[in-house]
Amino acid sequence: MRKVLIFLYVVLFRCWMTFFGNIIYWFCHLSKLKTARREKEILESYAEFLFGVIKTLQKHEYVSDPRGGILDWSPWPITMIARGFRDDCDGAARLSCWMCRFCKEVAFANEYIIISGWHINTAHVITIGKLDCITDRWFCFSNNQYFEANSFDEVLNSFHYKNLIYYKLR
Repeated sequence: MRKVLIFLYVVLFRCWMTFFGNIIYWFCHLSKLKTARREKEILESYAEFLFGVIKTLQKHEYVSDPRGGILDWSPWPITMIARGFRDDCDGAARLSCWMCRFCKEVAFANEYIIISGWHINTAHVITIGKLDCITDRWFCFSNNQYFEANSFDEVLNSFHYKNLIYYKLR
């Protein structure tokens, strides 16, 4: 039952909030679109190597969602760029996952939401990926931090959550 309720929160509520949050942002800030598109193209080329992804994500500045996180939304990568890399963990995870698509050193990367038991307010969104298929090295982007690990479980255990639940978002 707990997993079903958390799944409904993640899929229904957060997806709709993300869609409408981005639409409202761009409706109010349409003048920033041209500049954000240019910077997005530059970041695509800069993300060719993992070093570029790490350097870009070090610009991330943590800012909590409105109303203490009740209105939780994930900005699209272009929205994150236009906001000057200011957002909470889901914005950083979305941006890092998007940038890893262009990186030659990354085999794959996915966004995950991790939750400690029933406490949705402890939810944290991260990007976990695999560096290559040969060495079995994993990596994680959490806000503006990057670290590597030997396994997927080692990445999850580094957060020290009790009764850990995780869902793959993309």
